[in-house]
Amino acid sequence: MGQQIAVSFEDEWVKIVYGSTRKGTVAVYRTLTLKETELDQWLASEKSREFIVVCRFPAFYSDITALPPAKDKYLAKMVEAEIRKKYPEAKDVSFFFSVLGTRESGFKQVKEVFYYAVDNVILHGIVARFERFHKRISVLCPDVLALTHLVRTSDQTSAKTVLCISLTEGSKTLFLLKNGDLRFLRVIPSMGRDIHQVDVDNINMTIGYCRQALRVEPQQILLVGLPETDMETPHGAVVPIAPVKYPGIVGCTAATAAECISPIAAILAAPRMKSSSLLPADIRSGYRMRYLLASGILLFLVGTLIATGYLALSLGEFVYARNKIRSVRSEIPGLSTLLADYQARLGRMQELASYVAAVNELQSTPGIQGALAELRFLPMPGINIQNLQITTDADALKMRLDGQVRFRSLAELHANYQKLLTTFKSIATMTIVSESLNIRDGKFSVDIQYRKS
Repeated sequence: MGQQIAVSFEDEWVKIVYGSTRKGTVAVYRTLTLKETELDQWLASEKSREFIVVCRFPAFYSDITALPPAKDKYLAKMVEAEIRKKYPEAKDVSFFFSVLGTRESGFKQVKEVFYYAVDNVILHGIVARFERFHKRISVLCPDVLALTHLVRTSDQTSAKTVLCISLTEGSKTLFLLKNGDLRFLRVIPSMGRDIHQVDVDNINMTIGYCRQALRVEPQQILLVGLPETDMETPHGAVVPIAPVKYPGIVGCTAATAAECISPIAAILAAPRMKSSSLLPADIRSGYRMRYLLASGILLFLVGTLIATGYLALSLGEFVYARNKIRSVRSEIPGLSTLLADYQARLGRMQELASYVAAVNELQSTPGIQGALAELRFLPMPGINIQNLQITTDADALKMRLDGQVRFRSLAELHANYQKLLTTFKSIATMTIVSESLNIRDGKFSVDIQYRKS
């Protein structure tokens, strides 16, 4: 993961760590400790735009509550209602919660839920301070949440109930972990990073409260933020005290790591703290809108760049087409002469077209001479031809033959007439269309179509 910057507000001081994580190890590149009044000057000079912020909030609302075993999507509304019910002054807050487990209460199953809430006025003030210098907060959480994730990585808390103490100059934060889950926290005044007798008394009082009110028995006290070499075991504590064994932290001394343990823990736990971030809903919506707007602008710029590149590539084709058009235009005068000559020749050809059509029609119509040649068998014995009419059709000749059959008997009439018809049928170019015979006087009519073979 790339470099991240964590900022920790600790009373009157601000501690800053530049670092990154890899496989559970924190690499620290640089640390700064500023007075709270010097933060604005640092933000103005810092080039990075995104920060992880943890804070020891001066006022917060925290407790464990029992809720019906509802689905997770309804729990948030139920927790918010519980906060408003217990703390009427908490009218506009941001919060996170975690489900600790289930238990029976009055023959009913209930969910035990731990919640932590902060007034949005405080949160907006922190966000506005960064936005004044065009900076963005990616995660905003209490320092105790980051320290909880840090302590979980130690085998000292495995299947144990421990009371952890975050040591700073201005105050000390006591927070109770059971099986790694945060269940209770309390901030007490401090006279320095060391453990004094007053602190021991406060610790013992807190342990007594855990036993009586929470029904939880701390098995060990873990000190967070104090190098093991600097520790002097205090006397009078009712349970053993030991320093937390940190995971691999490289790039700084043990003293520096203990001094800046909250921002280091924030870098280590940032991915897991995003779901518990206390950024107000309107701030998250604003960040989301800015992201969408920036993405839209980026897509527009990329599209513009692609279009510009396409136009640049097409410019060569445009120049080639323009030169080609100019070349064609230069040839137009010569083409005009050819076109005029073509139109003149076409006019002369159209004048001859009617004559050509007439000749073709004459050539396509069967010749009358050929038809008469086919009728050379007339007259024939027993047949008198009285009339022959020949008319032209599209591609054939129509002939009508009128005459009379000579006969002495009906048998002779039939024989002579059939001989005439048989002769016509034997000619390949002639087809009998219709024929009629009057048996009283022997007069007949035959319609024939002639097609030139």
